[in-house]
Amino acid sequence: MRMGTRRLAPVWVGVAIGILMVAAPIARAGDRQDDAAGGAGVMDELFDEGSVVFGTHCVACHDSAGGDGQAPALSGHPSMGAKDHIVRQVLRGNLEKGMPAFASQLSDRQVAAVATYIRNAWENGYGVVLEADAKRIRAEVKAE
Repeated sequence: MRMGTRRLAPVWVGVAIGILMVAAPIARAGDRQDDAAGGAGVMDELFDEGSVVFGTHCVACHDSAGGDGQAPALSGHPSMGAKDHIVRQVLRGNLEKGMPAFASQLSDRQVAAVATYIRNAWENGYGVVLEADAKRIRAEVKAE
């Protein structure tokens, strides 16, 4: 498992992330997109940052194994392949399913990171989401 440099976080976040990193087999089919999208390491950086964002903002509802917590399962869910849809869900939330909007809480980098993480953890392997993708989709969401 990969362990990146992270800022110190409350103990419960660290524990959740530790469990997540051990319990979540990582499907890395998207690595080929990594090179095309900005060079080696972009996918790894965003994935590692995304695991922290997920542990801070998402794990309480989506659970650390990507399964059914209070919120819909993320593991193996077919919508993970729709990059723009995932970014919109993070930004706008889904009030019908009880998901808050994170547009005001997360930067474009954090949105890209958490989207990259959930699209490539567990049984998923859908590739990188770049900060430019999040910025573009944020502008579309604002214009709606």
